[in-house]
Amino acid sequence: MILPVNLALAAPLSCESFTHNKTPYIDQSELSALIFGIERRRDEITSLYGYLNEISSISISYDEFKDIEICLAKKDNRFFIRNRNVLLMALFSRIEHLSSVNNRVKKSEKNRILEILFNGDIYEVGAAIDATAVFKDEAAVDALGRLALESEKEIIIDDVLSALHFIGTETARVKVIELKRVKLNFRDDIDDYLQRW
Repeated sequence: MILPVNLALAAPLSCESFTHNKTPYIDQSELSALIFGIERRRDEITSLYGYLNEISSISISYDEFKDIEICLAKKDNRFFIRNRNVLLMALFSRIEHLSSVNNRVKKSEKNRILEILFNGDIYEVGAAIDATAVFKDEAAVDALGRLALESEKEIIIDDVLSALHFIGTETARVKVIELKRVKLNFRDDIDDYLQRW
């Protein structure tokens, strides 16, 4: 679902500009979310896609990412509390010049992203796939390959294939070939990615 982009985000990204939209009422109790997992209704999904669409049209610095992360942690709003990881993973995937970030900090960020990658919430996992691909290293390729092997969800496997293609290394190509041997239902899709390599 593509929603209109808010052009206010063309300026440097700040907490206020990022969290400006009205957020939906969340009727699922915190206890229910804890027991059954987060169940999003249409209005919450629509708002979430609105934010994700805005994020997809920007590039940010690591400092801007950290500022928004701190801001979201302070938000006493159920929408932002429930969807914090989705938004942060999507924002992380839009960071420019990640290579200038301290290696220790990058390792810490990668560990957090990989934890979210395997947590099961479809929206968090989808955003974490893109965030994982940013690292373009063997660990990212291995994690994405493992996720695709463990998942039966078509959208997850498609996102992983796209992320591996984005990474574009020989290791990523070999991982796609390995997936082709195991994920027989996706052979045609995998062949399409391999032809475009």
